[in-house]
Amino acid sequence: MYRGIPIIACLLISLGSIGAQECKFLNLYQAQWITEIVPQDSVIQLPHRFLIPGSEKFFIGNKQLQPRQDYQIDYQQGQIFLRSQQGTLKVFYQYLPLGVKPRYFLWEANKEKEKIPKSQTSRIQLKSKTVPEPQSETKLLKSGSITRSLILGTNQGLRLDSGLRLQLTGNITPEVEIIAALTDQNTPIEPEGNTQTLQEIDKVYIQINAPKVQATLGDFNIIYGGTRFAQYQRKLQGAMIKGQLPLLDFTVSGAVSKGKFTTNKFLGQEGKQGPYQLHGPNGELNIIVLAGTEKVWVDGELMTRGEENDYVIEYGNGQITFTRHRLITGDSRIVVDFEYSDLRFQRNLFSASGNAGFWNNKLRLGATLIREADDKDNPLETPLSEEEIHKLEKLGDHPDSAFVDGGKYVGGGKGSYVQVDSGGVKFYRYVGANQGDYLVKFSYVGQANGDYRYMGGGRYVFVGPGEGNYQARRYLSLPQTHNLVDVNLQFSPHENFAIIAESAVSQFDQNIFSGLDDSDNRGSAYQLQLQLKSTPLRLLDRNWGRFGVSATLRSQAERFRPIGRTYEVEYARKWDLAEANSNGELTKEVNLQYAPWSWAQGRFGYGYIEKGNWFNSRRWNADIELKPSNWPHLHYFREQISSENHNQNLRSNWLRQQGQVSYEFWYLRPSIRYEGEIKKGSVKKDSTIVGFRFDELVGELATRKLDPFRASINWNYRRDDSMLQQKFHRQSLARGWGTEFALDQWHNFTASLELKRRVRQYFQSTQPNKETRLSDFKLFYFPWKGALKTELRYQVSNTQISRREKLYLKVEKGQGNYRYDPLLEEYVPDPYGDYVLRTFATGDYEPATDILLNFRLRLQPRQHWITTDNKKLSWWQRVLQNLSTETCLRLDEKTKRSNPWKLSTYNPKSLFPDNLTIYGRYELRQDILFFENVLNRSLRLRWQQSYELNNRYLEGRQSVFRREQSLRYFHRFSSEFGGKFSYQFRRVRKEYHVFDRNNRNIFSHAVQFELSYRPKSLLEFALAAKLIADSNREPNPPTKACLLSVVPRITYGLRKSARLRAELDFSNVTVAPRSRVLPYEMVEGKHAGRSLYWRLSGDYRMSSRLMFMISYSGRYQPKGLVGYGSRVMHIGRAEVKAFF
Repeated sequence: MYRGIPIIACLLISLGSIGAQECKFLNLYQAQWITEIVPQDSVIQLPHRFLIPGSEKFFIGNKQLQPRQDYQIDYQQGQIFLRSQQGTLKVFYQYLPLGVKPRYFLWEANKEKEKIPKSQTSRIQLKSKTVPEPQSETKLLKSGSITRSLILGTNQGLRLDSGLRLQLTGNITPEVEIIAALTDQNTPIEPEGNTQTLQEIDKVYIQINAPKVQATLGDFNIIYGGTRFAQYQRKLQGAMIKGQLPLLDFTVSGAVSKGKFTTNKFLGQEGKQGPYQLHGPNGELNIIVLAGTEKVWVDGELMTRGEENDYVIEYGNGQITFTRHRLITGDSRIVVDFEYSDLRFQRNLFSASGNAGFWNNKLRLGATLIREADDKDNPLETPLSEEEIHKLEKLGDHPDSAFVDGGKYVGGGKGSYVQVDSGGVKFYRYVGANQGDYLVKFSYVGQANGDYRYMGGGRYVFVGPGEGNYQARRYLSLPQTHNLVDVNLQFSPHENFAIIAESAVSQFDQNIFSGLDDSDNRGSAYQLQLQLKSTPLRLLDRNWGRFGVSATLRSQAERFRPIGRTYEVEYARKWDLAEANSNGELTKEVNLQYAPWSWAQGRFGYGYIEKGNWFNSRRWNADIELKPSNWPHLHYFREQISSENHNQNLRSNWLRQQGQVSYEFWYLRPSIRYEGEIKKGSVKKDSTIVGFRFDELVGELATRKLDPFRASINWNYRRDDSMLQQKFHRQSLARGWGTEFALDQWHNFTASLELKRRVRQYFQSTQPNKETRLSDFKLFYFPWKGALKTELRYQVSNTQISRREKLYLKVEKGQGNYRYDPLLEEYVPDPYGDYVLRTFATGDYEPATDILLNFRLRLQPRQHWITTDNKKLSWWQRVLQNLSTETCLRLDEKTKRSNPWKLSTYNPKSLFPDNLTIYGRYELRQDILFFENVLNRSLRLRWQQSYELNNRYLEGRQSVFRREQSLRYFHRFSSEFGGKFSYQFRRVRKEYHVFDRNNRNIFSHAVQFELSYRPKSLLEFALAAKLIADSNREPNPPTKACLLSVVPRITYGLRKSARLRAELDFSNVTVAPRSRVLPYEMVEGKHAGRSLYWRLSGDYRMSSRLMFMISYSGRYQPKGLVGYGSRVMHIGRAEVKAFF
C-alpha cells in the first residue's frame, strides 16, 4: 500500500508545471452583465441558462445583494427574482455552454407572433426558425413507442415479445380534448410507497373532455362523497362518464375492480416504528395493497406518506413503517383503510350518481346506486371442484368455516409430507421433497391459533394445538354481491340554514352459492339533519356575537351493510363502543357553537346512541378556545361518556380532558398541554369495578421569527394506572423528550437535527421496560464557491426485523440470472442461467435499532478560482487546480445493542458484534483525482474498503470483507489515438457459518490496458488486454489462478443512421493445483481452460420515428464443465421500435 506514496509525491511536484500548460478543460464560461432596473422589475432574464450554483455575484452600486434576502435565482432557466430594488445591476456568474433548447419537437406548430408593448420587450432578442407543420398531421401531441422483438437462444424456444406505450393529448375538435396513456404491457410491479406522490407505470386510460361531458375508458379512480351512507372510493378498470347539464350533474360507471376494500385497526407497539403487517378481513397475509388506495390515521389524525413525512409503505407485501418524524407508542391508535388484490373471482361494478338543483339550488335532490358482484362462474384462480362447490352451497353465510383440509394425497415419493396419527391426533410431518406422499397447503391463522410453525425452506412443523400460527387447511373464497341505493335531499331556504334528509337501502349476500341465511341480506338506514351555520346574533340593537346549531337523527337497521366508510375514524371511541362492527343503531346529536367575541368561541354538544336493547351511551362535550391578542392563548376540551352494555352487565363512565396554554413573546413561544382520561366500569352482578386512567403532560419551548433559524425542545410525562382489587394501581410510567433544530441556507450552511427519546417503565407485568430512540441529523456545507462540498446524514429508529429465506426458483434456460454449480454446490450468478432468486420473510420478528450514516466530502479547489485568469494564479494554485478528492462513508446497521448512539471503533469485529448485529454493512471510499476536467488526460487513485455481516437468513450467518486499491489512467495522444491503463489490488474474505459452505480468502492483482484508434469520427478500432492473478489462501496449499484475456473491438457508424459494434473476448485460465475447483469470486467467475465470448450488436435508424436493433451474443466454455448444459451458448435478439 505504501509503495505508491513516492509516485504520488512525484505527481504532485509535476502538477505545477503541467498546470501552466494549456489544458483542454471542460470550460465553465464566465459572464458579466449590466442593466438598469426600476422598482417594477421583479423578474430579470439573464442571457444564459444553466448557471453554476454559488458562482453568481450581484451588485447594485457598491452593495452586494444577498441570496434569499434580496433575490432568488433559477439556475437552470437563468432567471433572477428580485425584491424591490432600483439602480444599476451588475451581474457576474459562470455557466455551462450547453446548446440545449428549453423544449424539443418533432414538429413545431406555427404560432402567431404576439404583439408585445415596446416597454415590455426583452433586452435580449432571440431569433428562432419554426418548421412548418405537415398538412397530414393532426393537432394531437403524441409520444411513445411500439416494440416488437424476437428472441432465440440455445436450450430455449423462440419467443416473441411486444410492447406498446403511447401518450396522447390534444384537441380532436375545437371543443373536444383527448388525453390518453396506452400500453399492452401488464406490469405487476407496484410503485414504491416512500414518496408523497406516486408514479404508476401501468396506468392505462383514454379520457375525452367536452364542454359538458367527460368520458374515461381504462384505469380510473371513482370517488363519491357528500353523503353519509354512500361514501365510496375505488380503483377500477372500465368506463366512466361524467356530465354537467343545466339542472343535473351525473356520473355513470361500469368496471371491474382491481381489489377489495377493507379496514385494519390496531394499537402500536412500544419501541416499534414498524413494520406493521396489513391483512385481509380473514387474516390473509399474502396480499398486495393497491398503490395509492391507503389512508392511515394515528390517534384520529390523517397521516401523509413519504420518507420525509409520517410513513412509508411496501405495497408488494402490505407492510407499513412509520418514519422518525412520527413517534409510535403502545398507546397509538392506528387505523388503515386500503384496497388489496386478493380477488378469487372477477368482481364487476356498476354505479350511477346524480344531483339535481331547483330554485337556484335552494332545493337539491341526489341519488346514488352502487353494485358490486363477484362472478362465481369466472374464478381468477384454479376453478372450484364439484365437492368444494357443494360444501359452499351447504355453508350459508359462515366464511369462517369455508376451508378444506390442506393435505392432498399424491402417491408415494411425490410429496413432501406424511400423515401421522399420534394418540388420536392426526397431523402432517415433513420428510423432505419427493420423500412423502402428501402435498400440504398451510394457511396463517394468527398467533396461538394454529397447530404448526413455519421453519423455513417450505417446512412446517407440528407444535401442538394452539401453539402455532398456521393450520393445514386451504381457505375457500365466498363470492359475494353488495348493492346500495342512497337518496338524499337538501333544502336551504336561507344561505345559513339547511335541512338535509338521506335514506339508503343495502343488500349484501356473503355467499352467492348458497341460498341459506339470505333472509338477513337487506337493511335500511336514514338520517335527518338541521344546520344553522355560524350567524351574527343581534338582540335589542346589540351584537351578541355569532351563534350556530346543528341537530342530527340517524337510524341504521342491524342488517344494513355500508359499502364504504360511513363512520368517523374513531367512531367506537367516540361512543365507548366495545363492538364497533355492530351496525344497528339509533343516534341523536345536538351541537351548539357560540362566539361572543372574535377571539373567544365555545362549542358544546350532546349525543345519545342506542344499539338494539343491549347497548346505549350518552356523551357530553365542551370545547372552549380563547385567543386574545398579546395575551396567553387557552384551549380546553372536556368530554364525558356514560354507557351501559347489557350483554356484559357493565355500566361505565368515561371522562376525557385536554387543555393547552401557549404564549408568544419576543422570539419565543412556550406552551404546556395536559391530557387525561379516567374510565370506571361496574359489573352489576358482583359489583366488580374495572377501569383505567392516565395523565399526560407535555411542555414545549419553540422559537419564532428567527429565520433562517428555528428550534424547539419538548418534554413529556405520562402515567398509566389500571384498576386492581377495586383500586387504581400504577401500571406504567413513560418519560420522554424531543428537540428540533434547523438552519436553512445560512452562509452556505444548512443543517437540521431531530431527536426523540422515550422510556416506558412497567410495574404490574413481567414485560420488560421499553426505550425508543429516534434521530435524524442532516448537514450540508458548500463554502468557497462550491470548492468544498460536505454532506452528512445520520438516522436512528426502532424497528423489527424478520428472518428471511432465500428461494431459487427454476425458470426457462436463459431467462434467469443464477445457475446451480454442482462442483461448488451453490447457486452462482449467470446471465444465461435458469434460476431466479427470491427472498421471503418468515414472519418471526425481533426488535432492532436501525442505524444509517451517510457522509460525503468533495474537494474541488478549481471551483474557488474559476473566475480568476489562469495566468494570475501562483504555482501552488495551479497545482491545486488539477487536483480533486472525494471521500464517502456509508454505514447501515440493524442491531440489538442497547446504546445505538455510540459508534464503535473502525475495527469491523467491534463495529458489528456477532451476537448483537442482525445486519451490518459499512463502506469507505477515498478517491484522489488528477486532471478531472481535462479532456485529454485523467488519473484516479482509489482506496475502498467494505465489510458486511448478515444474520438475517435462515441458512446461517455470513460475513464479507472487501478491500480494493486501484489506479486508473486515461490519455488521448491525439485526435486518433487514445489509451487506458489500470491496476487493481483486491482482497475478498467470505466467512460462512454453514456446514456445507466453504470460506474464501482471496488476494487478487489485476492489470488492464486498452488502446484505441479512430481514423474517422465514426470508425474506431480498440484492443484491450487483461491479466489477473488470484490466490485463495483459505485452503492449504492455496488455490492459485491466472487469467489472460484479449478483447479486440470494432465500432462503425453511419452518420445519423446506423451503428455496428463487434467484440471478441479470448480468455485462458490456469489453476494450481490443477484439480482445484475455483470459487466464483476468482478470475471473474471463469473456469480453468480456454473460453470465448462474442458480442455483436447494431442499430439502424430507418427514419426519425423507426429504429431496427439486432444483437447476438454467445460463449464457448472449456471442456468438462458440469451444470452449464451445452458447451456453446447462443442468444439472438432482433427488435423493431417505432416512435410517435
